[in-house]
Amino acid sequence: MTAAGQRLGNNFHQWGFKLKTDTIQGLTPSNVNVDYDYLDVYDIKLKDGRGFSKDYSTDNGYAFVINESFAKEMNMESPVGVAVGHSWYPDDSLGTIIGVVEDFNFNSLHYDINTLAMVVHPDWGYEELSVKINGNNIEAAIGDIERIWNNLVPDWPFSILVSG
Repeated sequence: MTAAGQRLGNNFHQWGFKLKTDTIQGLTPSNVNVDYDYLDVYDIKLKDGRGFSKDYSTDNGYAFVINESFAKEMNMESPVGVAVGHSWYPDDSLGTIIGVVEDFNFNSLHYDINTLAMVVHPDWGYEELSVKINGNNIEAAIGDIERIWNNLVPDWPFSILVSG
């Protein structure tokens, strides 16, 4: 199970981002707030560095995983360890790129893959919950998920979007 601020295929928001090399450079990639298990649940492949981990306190809000397209736009062969952050972060509190993932389609398939930065901000909350299930007994799995959902959040309606 994982969560994110937006659903794959739903055209992720773009917002200001800054990169610190010799100077501070402004960029505007697509961005998404994800939880720690996002890369694993979606089988998003790391090319360099590591994914998010609760073992590192700075992964909460100050660690970024970017895609290959973003690394190319920055003209960096290996951007892991580079200081970056959201445009509203003070320069002295920038985070770090901890990983680079292979490009994948995160917006509508009508669009080319563009630059992406992922960050973990649990305090921002999540809009989308994704559950990966074994395809051998889909109806039973959905029934189990619905029962758990209704027990934990009875005031919110249960709805699913099946993909795959």
